[in-house]
Amino acid sequence: MWSPKRWHPAFLPASPPPFKIHGVNYSISSACATSAHCIGNAVEQIQLGKQDIVFAGGGEELCWEMACEFDAMGALSTKYNDTPEKASRTYDAHRDGFVIAGGGGMVVVEELEHALARGAHIYAENRWLRRNL
Repeated sequence: MWSPKRWHPAFLPASPPPFKIHGVNYSISSACATSAHCIGNAVEQIQLGKQDIVFAGGGEELCWEMACEFDAMGALSTKYNDTPEKASRTYDAHRDGFVIAGGGGMVVVEELEHALARGAHIYAENRWLRRNL
């Protein structure tokens, strides 16, 4: 469904040509794990020799409908409503849910030799990829 607040699905395949970006071009949708899946697929494309460089990432706009759905499921933290700065406790034994937020990010995943050849600054190296199938 398109709205002024969302990108039309046709934007994805139409956006690379003005920037002279070529190669595979698709989107993935897997709820909270979408961005991680996009990065994992980028790593796989490079490991398989199908691409040298991939832009991967994602984003999510926070909307009240989504917040209401997670609240109805009991998935949001409520124990720390009086101290919201303490509510996000991912690995804490006393966690009681997650703190909903919107945001986005993009990374450049690149084959190491390709990156070195163009003089890229290497921020991190992927040593392995693990998925539950």
